[in-house]
Amino acid sequence: MLVLLIILKNFMTNKNFPHLMLKEIFSQPILLKTALQKYSSIKLTESLKIKNIKYFLFLACGTSYNASLYGTYIFEELLKIQSEVEYADQFISRKAVINKNTVVVAISQSGETGDVLKAILKAKKEKALIIGIANNKNSNLSKISDIFINLKAGKEKALEATKTYSLDLFSLLNLSLSLSKNKKTSILKELKNIPQKQEKILKQSKKIKNIAKKIKDKKNISILGSKFEYATALEAAQKFEETSYLLAKAYPGEEFRHGPKAIIEPGTLTIIIAPYDSLFKRNLKVIKEIKKAGGEMIIITDSKGYLSLKNFGENIIIPKTQELLFPFLSIIPLQLLSYYTSLAKKINVDSPRNLKKFIA
Repeated sequence: MLVLLIILKNFMTNKNFPHLMLKEIFSQPILLKTALQKYSSIKLTESLKIKNIKYFLFLACGTSYNASLYGTYIFEELLKIQSEVEYADQFISRKAVINKNTVVVAISQSGETGDVLKAILKAKKEKALIIGIANNKNSNLSKISDIFINLKAGKEKALEATKTYSLDLFSLLNLSLSLSKNKKTSILKELKNIPQKQEKILKQSKKIKNIAKKIKDKKNISILGSKFEYATALEAAQKFEETSYLLAKAYPGEEFRHGPKAIIEPGTLTIIIAPYDSLFKRNLKVIKEIKKAGGEMIIITDSKGYLSLKNFGENIIIPKTQELLFPFLSIIPLQLLSYYTSLAKKINVDSPRNLKKFIA
């Protein structure tokens, strides 16, 4: 494993990537391998172990918010404790009900996001315990937090967050497993296979580049994902807006039927994340309705799902995995689609207009 990691790291260093964003997309399997190689349960302070936890509140902005949504789902699934996510700026501006039985999980790529720092200072006044997650161990977030988790993703130079999103997912899953009384060994066992499966997806980059040509002339797109994949859909929509200046809207699969489906007409494009999981039949129903209305589709699925979906639009087939781990895989083709759409539109992907990494 160590020899393989050294070879992969050398490959990444020497490979000539045309853009920082693409290099960081391709770095994700290596970073996750490294994180898994050093894996150990997060050593939480005694105060958290014995704390009478009633509620987890996640506070974040942008991509960190999308990762936090995934965190709320797996925390409730694995820990059976109420968990919610809120935009940090919203939390600052309203009266929130939190107390000493609340754990606040604050995520910021830089650890310096102004709204996040203000939000956790407000939460500390209410005696909430703060867990900070960032990619900077010397950040203000690390200093204010009671417990700090360093992503160790290396400096993310592209404006669009890609590799830090994957490491956010890993850190949140690791945290939930560390807190769980019933250790989920099957999850950890399968998680070790995820980097190799991510690499298989990256090998489809030429196919994904060709599919992206069909997106470049669209003015808007819808992205559907259900359960864990709703967080992926939100993150994908943000990536398309950042890189390609498309109006991209994310919806839970079934929710699309309650109003938004009215936008479907010949030529409209919907991207759907539909692995063969517990919600596959419900997603298939939505897909059939979009097809009937004349909409175009790009479907991200696994080999079993493909058997039912191959005639409904463009399919990107990715390896099968456990339902709660699929977001580690499904985000990769969506990051690539947004990147290649930007290239097809001749947009400077590393320097999108009107944007900068938000700190103050």
